[in-house]
Amino acid sequence: MRADDGRPRPGGAHRAGAPRDGRGPGTVAGLRRGDVHRVRFGRASARSQAGVRPAVVLQADSLSPLSIVVVAPLSTSAIAGRIRPVVVVEGTSSTLMTDQMTAIDVGRVGARLGRLGADEAAEVDDALRLVLALHWPSLPHAV
Repeated sequence: MRADDGRPRPGGAHRAGAPRDGRGPGTVAGLRRGDVHRVRFGRASARSQAGVRPAVVLQADSLSPLSIVVVAPLSTSAIAGRIRPVVVVEGTSSTLMTDQMTAIDVGRVGARLGRLGADEAAEVDDALRLVLALHWPSLPHAV
């Protein structure tokens, strides 16, 4: 791992403190879809979430060797809805903001706080279908 100024950190220390698994630069051991981790989001822009907060890993497990991961932040004050399901983390109800999902460097991923239950994961999948318009097969492909 490198320091913010580009120099290697002493002893290769990982900023987020998560264990390395040796699959590639920046990967974190045991990072799986549906896991809830503490994540450093950085500074806010407009209405986006910032700082250190819990987030849910949304990325497929098969992509875990990458040095980036797709996550969505959790909030205890955001209003829940069809695209913002409620999940329980460490005994606290939180709103998953799928509309603010983002790809981050795995170096920003910290401690694992828990894992979504099957019902919660199904609600997250439904929310993602709405946010990403995956429920409309008639949409033209823009790729």
